[in-house]
Amino acid sequence: AYASGMQADFDDLRFTSSDTSTAIDYWIETKTNSVTATVWVEVPTMNASVNTSIYMYYGNSGASAGSNGASTFDFFDDFESYAADSDINAQGGWVTAAVGGSGEAKVRSLNSRNHLRLSSSSKATSAYNANIGTKTVTSTLGYAVETYDQASNAGESSGMWFGNTTTPASANYAPNTGNGAVWHGNGGAQTWLRTLVNGTISDGTFVNNTAVINTYYRYTFKWLGTSLSAYRDDTLITSKTNASLSQFTNL
Repeated sequence: AYASGMQADFDDLRFTSSDTSTAIDYWIETKTNSVTATVWVEVPTMNASVNTSIYMYYGNSGASAGSNGASTFDFFDDFESYAADSDINAQGGWVTAAVGGSGEAKVRSLNSRNHLRLSSSSKATSAYNANIGTKTVTSTLGYAVETYDQASNAGESSGMWFGNTTTPASANYAPNTGNGAVWHGNGGAQTWLRTLVNGTISDGTFVNNTAVINTYYRYTFKWLGTSLSAYRDDTLITSKTNASLSQFTNL
């Protein structure tokens, strides 16, 4: 929440680690000037059984914005650095893996913000980004991928994947090997968690799920140890376990 002495736009926010001097990265997700802001902070280390302290500073009227998503997360893209109506392929590490029929994988402007628009008239359109290096998942180190999505008609679906290969599976919408969450909610169809190993699919429990078209939802897919879980607007929708994979190289 806004506090007296802050800049109205929160540009003067700064964070340090517990030593009170080492600056740590942060990103302002949303804000209402002089009211409130939602901020993500890259805490250097955390212990499950011991409290971790960080410090927030403000009050410098001459400070410029320090919010930086690319520095705060292992991977970040809000698509604002790309030209509207351009192909996403070959920009920022993105590769268009497949385009379904007359569909597209382009940067489009919507609600005064750039979006990645994936559309299809037959099989799915998909894109991946391999600018993250190789990540290893353990019982104490997990990862989450999060997006804001909206669908323009009730027949649309979307998926998010931790991929191990850049070659798409025969269905085109997924890597040949990886863990993914597939959202079919807008048509009242089923939502599920999937694992593909060399093109062979194993599914978690199907969950009936509906949504409203042209409405933004926050989709989160978490992978910790052998546990996979999918959330919409911070509500757990479905989960499963799978021990066949422990690394990913692209999203």
